[in-house]
Amino acid sequence: MTLGSIDDARHALLGLSDCLDAGTNRTAYLINGVIYKVMFHPDYPDNRFEYQNYMQWSRLSLDPIARLPYTFLWEVDGVDVIAMEYVSGEPIDNNETEYVESLFPFSSDIWWANVLVNEDGYWLIDMGC
Repeated sequence: MTLGSIDDARHALLGLSDCLDAGTNRTAYLINGVIYKVMFHPDYPDNRFEYQNYMQWSRLSLDPIARLPYTFLWEVDGVDVIAMEYVSGEPIDNNETEYVESLFPFSSDIWWANVLVNEDGYWLIDMGC
């Protein structure tokens, strides 16, 4: 199943939409209800690695409140662009880090993570591996 569209992924890649957030290595755009993640340096493989990790982890049996947003990888003009289900929520409190690590058994593979909490559970929305 795909998520978003190649046209929206291309708009994100070209920076033709408003930036939702910018990190150290990439920018996130919210287009038509989908988050698109674009690397500042198109030749960096980080988006492909993140997508592969999400696909691998989505097959694990996780605690029902440990959630992973649906993720898809578009290749636009040879550049990997992640499309991710938009999730709203509050960032976790630093005091909850140990609890979140217990929810995501693969967290030892993660250098850092952004986790949101809402009525549906704890959502791992971004990470560095």
